[in-house]
Amino acid sequence: MAHQLFAVKPQQRTLLREHPMRSRQMLEERGVQDVEWLRAVAEHHELPGGGGYPSGLHTPSTLARLITVADVYTAKLSTRASRAPLPSDRAARDLFVAHRQEPAASALVKAFGLYPPGTLVRLASGEAAIVLRRGATPQTPLAAALVNRSGEPMMNPARRDCAHAAHAIQAVLEPRQLRVQWVAEKLMAL
Repeated sequence: MAHQLFAVKPQQRTLLREHPMRSRQMLEERGVQDVEWLRAVAEHHELPGGGGYPSGLHTPSTLARLITVADVYTAKLSTRASRAPLPSDRAARDLFVAHRQEPAASALVKAFGLYPPGTLVRLASGEAAIVLRRGATPQTPLAAALVNRSGEPMMNPARRDCAHAAHAIQAVLEPRQLRVQWVAEKLMAL
C-alpha cells in the first residue's frame, strides 16, 4: 500500500483494521505465549481515550504505545508513493511534538538520537558521512566519513565524532546525493 497512488479501498481498510488481531493470531500459531507481547501486538493501533482500532480501547498497554510510536517514526522515515521519506532529524522532531505526552516518543528519540544509524549526513568539514551509532547526545552521533570535502570517495572511511565542531552535522542527505559504495565490515570496525 505504500506504493499505491490511489486512496485506500474499502477492502484494504478492512484488512488494516483486522491486522492487529491477525498479527496476534499469527504469533500464537507460531508458539508465542508471552501475554504482554501478544497484548501489545493486538493493541498497537489503539489510542488513549478510545480513538484507535480494532477495539477502541481507552488504555492500551505501555508496550503497545511503544510499538505505536516506533511504527509512526519508521513510517515517517519510509518512502511512500505520495511523498519522499522525511529527513531523520525532522521525523524525530515531528514525532516528539506530535506525541509530546507519550514517554515512548522521548525514549525512542533518546535511544536512536536525531540521526539513527544509516542516516547520510553532510558534516561541517564538508565531508559526507553515514551515521554509525548514537553519540553523547541525540544531536551528536558517531559517523564514518565516506566522501572527502572535495567530493571524492575515501578509500577508507574515517570515524567522526559529531560532537566536535569540525564534524557537526550540517544537513541530512538523501541516498541519491551520495553515490558511493561502502564496505559494511570497514564501517563496523570503526
